[in-house]
Amino acid sequence: MRTPTWILHTISDADEPGDHLFIGMQHRNFEGVTTCLIPDGGPGDMGGYGTDNLPDGRPTRPILVFYSGTPPSDEEVDRCLASDRCEQDMLITGYTNESQDTQDAVDAHDLPFVEATIEVPLSYPPYPWESEARLGMQMGRYFDHVELIDWTDAEDDQPAIYRYRFSRSDASAQD
Repeated sequence: MRTPTWILHTISDADEPGDHLFIGMQHRNFEGVTTCLIPDGGPGDMGGYGTDNLPDGRPTRPILVFYSGTPPSDEEVDRCLASDRCEQDMLITGYTNESQDTQDAVDAHDLPFVEATIEVPLSYPPYPWESEARLGMQMGRYFDHVELIDWTDAEDDQPAIYRYRFSRSDASAQD
C-alpha cells in the first residue's frame, strides 16, 4: 500500500464534538492538518456549516487536509475532488496512513489518561475542526480512546469549552 503525502477527510454537518478528535487520532502519522473550504451549492443557497461564502455567494463546505511535508494547494485539492480517481484512490475518508506501528505509539506514554480542552467560538472563523483534529493527532500518538467529559455552551462573549479525556482502551492496556 502506498503512503500518501496528503489525504482529504470530509466534514459532515451532523458531526458531534469529539468526532474530529477521533479522526485526528486515526491520522496521527501525518505531520499536519489544515482546513480547505470547497463550494457547496449555488449562489444564495444556505450553507450548513457556518463557513464563509465564496465571492460569488456560493456556500462552502469544509474538508480536513492531513498532510506530510508541504500541504497541497487549494488548486490541487480542487483537481483531486473533480477527478474520478479521488474516490478510487480512497483519498476521501476511510484511508489511514499506517506507516508506523500504532501499538508503539500507545505504549510510549506513561500516564493512564490526559485531559485537554478545546475552545469553540460562537461564530466562525476560527473553525474548530482543525484544532480538534490537530489535538487528536498529537494525543493519538499516545492514546487510542477519547471521550467528551464536560462542556460549556458558547455565548456572545465567550466560546464553548469542551473537555476531553484521552486514555487507552482496556484491550491495549492489557497487551
